[in-house]
This record gives sequence, C-alpha cells and structure tokens, in this order.
Amino acid sequence: MALALAAHARTRIEQRAIAPEALDELFDWGREAFDHRGHATILYFGADARRRLRRHRARFYAVLFYRILLTRAMSGCYLWIEDEETRNHVLASLGCGADARIE
Repeated sequence: MALALAAHARTRIEQRAIAPEALDELFDWGREAFDHRGHATILYFGADARRRLRRHRARFYAVLFYRILLTRAMSGCYLWIEDEETRNHVLASLGCGADARIE
C-alpha cells in the first residue's frame, strides 16, 4: 500500500534518510493532529508516544536478548531470575511449568 505523503514530507524523508521502520513506528505509536484547514493529518511523536515506544522497544529487546541467551548456550546455561513473576513468565515462555527447574 502506497502512502499518500505530501511532496514536502517525501522530500524531508529523503533528505534526512529516515528509515521506513521509523515511519512504521510513527504510524503505530505517533499522535495525530490536524492542520485546522481540513486538508491534512499530521503525525508526530509526542512525549507520551516517545515514552510508550521506549517501553515497547525495551521489552522487545529484553525478550530478544533472553531468547539469544537461552538458545545459544554451547554446554549449558544458568539463568537466575530473582523476580518470581519474571521467572514464571520466562519458564512459561519456554513451555515449562512455573515450578519447573531446567538443568
């Protein structure tokens, strides 16, 4: 699906080498404003949108790092998670029961 961007927006995207992923995040997490003339919708990252996006990215990368950590061990891996809620979540994500001990 092609985006209907104003010529000015397309020019700025090219000049600033904005990655397509950034546009995806803008559409997913950005705020919407109107130009008060009824001609355009303006998307931008407000403070609350930036905060939500940072939390989302942190969760995404934490899951990715744990996945790499847990799937790349050559001769075994020990992972101690002090927080019980997080430990149960990781065990459940691995398909183990909450009381399981992986050795």
